Amino acid sequence: MLNRTLLALLCASALGLGAGACQSGDDTTVPATGGLPNMPVAATGGGDGDATGGPPGDVTAGVDSMQVPEAEWGMINADCVEHEPYAGMGAPRGTCCYRGAPNSARLALQPADGLRVKEYRLNHMRTTNHPYSIGMMALLALNESRNDYHEWNMLWRFEQPYANGQPVAGDGWVTIGWGVYNCDGTHSHYGDAAAPTDKMIFPGGTDAGRWKRQRRRVRYNAPGTEPAMEIGWDDRYMENTFTPFINAETFALEWELIAQNFTIESMDLADTGADCTGSWSMANGWTPNHYFMSYAVIQDNHYTENGIPGVLQFQTLSQLLAFGILAQPEDRMNLNPKADGTPRCQITQADLDNPMPRTRMCRWVKLPSALCPITPEERALYNCHIGTPDNTDGPNGTPMAANCTQTAPTTPRDDTATDEGQCCDPLGNPASGLPACNAYPIRNEFVAAAAEITDAPYNGLPMRCPNPGN
Repeated sequence: MLNRTLLALLCASALGLGAGACQSGDDTTVPATGGLPNMPVAATGGGDGDATGGPPGDVTAGVDSMQVPEAEWGMINADCVEHEPYAGMGAPRGTCCYRGAPNSARLALQPADGLRVKEYRLNHMRTTNHPYSIGMMALLALNESRNDYHEWNMLWRFEQPYANGQPVAGDGWVTIGWGVYNCDGTHSHYGDAAAPTDKMIFPGGTDAGRWKRQRRRVRYNAPGTEPAMEIGWDDRYMENTFTPFINAETFALEWELIAQNFTIESMDLADTGADCTGSWSMANGWTPNHYFMSYAVIQDNHYTENGIPGVLQFQTLSQLLAFGILAQPEDRMNLNPKADGTPRCQITQADLDNPMPRTRMCRWVKLPSALCPITPEERALYNCHIGTPDNTDGPNGTPMAANCTQTAPTTPRDDTATDEGQCCDPLGNPASGLPACNAYPIRNEFVAAAAEITDAPYNGLPMRCPNPGN
């Protein structure tokens, strides 16, 4: 693990900013864990039904690690030494550094027919389509550190149909949300009273349940088929999802990323991927092979009180995505097309290569390429979608497909629709006859590792483990 104080200095040197721009704390603290007073007791990884999207009584019970003989937990992986080794259940194992009993051993104790439970923590996440802002190497290293030190814990729980002990196509559930590490090898989702309510940093910022996990009905496809699962129109993730950023030293909430339409693009849900989807090695680092995506709406992530701390305190996430890490204070006013109809400017490679933002012809580093619903009326008609073929959001900067139309929808884009909604103009030029694109797709590669998620959610901010070396 890169020493986090050194990382801050590298950020300051490379970017010409103070260390606060990469604020994270040093490597002597291990944030984002429970394991202290009021810690939820580890139990079967079944969830207690408080997640949105399903009645409490139909949550499929899982199997906890203590029901599996420790001899079946797998060999401790010495290559994971940089990723907080713990003794016993907390020791990292397998090619992806999972903790506790792997999903494969827990699946063997579940019924051969019906819904079976697989649980994961994302041990690696990396944004791939914003190379000039949140995908810069310095910020990627910081985010990797957040993940390794359990400041971030993205937890996924699949209730997947099986027949004769094998995964099959059929209806099931998926639960997705952020949570905490409990210092004992287990994790817990945030509950409905976890988020702070002492300040309004955006509309809805006083909702203590905004970090709560979301449970949705899905259709699982046959193993090996992409997409691995599909969510019907009526079960789409219509609510905003919130990513909390926790201060590494004080454990106070610093800021939050607000997104719509969290979607798992690809995932190995055959039993061959039950324990690890991707791997870690000291020689090569993380080797991911799957992706998820969400959409950051400009207006949702552009509140002054939600500025990124440190030297970037004047800068909102929307500014960072649009203008990069050296955005200027006056760029606040330029995120949306001007009232007089003046469009956003066209980015050129010469401007992207110019290290001095004030001398660029166009200060943007990336234009928005998606259209998201804002009003309840819009949300009833369509979801966030790629709104222009002129985008660089696919692999290696290639375009993602834009399945959109020139006219706005008048009926809901249900499961029978052949398009996702209206196209949008990245420049916001009124002459285009299209609405201005108003959101950024954020595409992330990931490695999912088997994890045990407790029944009881965790209500409160994360806390560091008492002794990170054990």
